Amino acid sequence: MALPRRIKTVTIDGAEFKIASLTYNELEEYGERVKTAREKRLEFEKQNDDKEAANPPELQKEMRNNAFFAICCGLNNAIPEIIAQQDLLFREQISSEDYDKAIAAIAITPKQLLAQVDDLLGAQLASEILNFNGLQMPSKAELLARSRAGVGETQASS
Repeated sequence: MALPRRIKTVTIDGAEFKIASLTYNELEEYGERVKTAREKRLEFEKQNDDKEAANPPELQKEMRNNAFFAICCGLNNAIPEIIAQQDLLFREQISSEDYDKAIAAIAITPKQLLAQVDDLLGAQLASEILNFNGLQMPSKAELLARSRAGVGETQASS
């Protein structure tokens, strides 16, 4: 039997979503993704004098994909059928391929988010899911300050 999950319902502009916490493995992967994107941004800033262009389109896409990863995990981890399949996979009662087939029809995907979610809703969902995991998304002001800070400079937080 699968372990219970922390699940809560959030309402954003009248739309109701069930979200769940990310697993340790998912949090580690998310952290690695964010670290990689941060390193790419810093490298880009080292090579370019224009701090206003600190997020080229390919980096913006990577950052969006990182948010989509967190959103998909947070939404999918709240779906009982997926939780049951994750448990079977963990117990090696099904293969990764069988798991993928079993959840294909019900899992939320990045492709679905691109087609059905606007930027504001995506940002709010990512924020809710990360907050539910004890993490915080930086505010727009913090992101802007980071993009304008010189490489190696540290921003003071209040």
